[in-house]
Amino acid sequence: LSTTSLALDQATAISAPQLNQGHYQFNPQKLKKPTLLVFWASWCQSCHYEIPELIELHRSKNSALEIIGITIDRDLNKARRVIEQTAIPYLNIQDHGAKIARQLGVNRTPTLILIDKQGNIRRRTHRLKSLQSTLNQILPST
Repeated sequence: LSTTSLALDQATAISAPQLNQGHYQFNPQKLKKPTLLVFWASWCQSCHYEIPELIELHRSKNSALEIIGITIDRDLNKARRVIEQTAIPYLNIQDHGAKIARQLGVNRTPTLILIDKQGNIRRRTHRLKSLQSTLNQILPST
């Protein structure tokens, strides 16, 4: 896991279906605010452990931080049930065939990738708690 800032040039655009209808296009060159990509799966117990803290982060920092859940589930009904049962409020997209995960070097769930407004990867981790100092550096204090 890298803690250094890296350009997100290998993923100039991520295009994927949203779990709640529609299609999502992620373009790091057009970011308006820092973005946290959260790779997860319905069967991943560690992913479930992170959900309440991610929901709280979304609630408290939604105006300053975009959170995008990226599920690698093949069975989207299971992923949708997790979203409904836990009331995940942020956008979730499907990573069909784990193409986005492979493109970004993600090989396990959960993986959280924090991207700054300039499209640079600032931090990769498997736990939200370990992102706190980097989040404090790039988000305005409230």
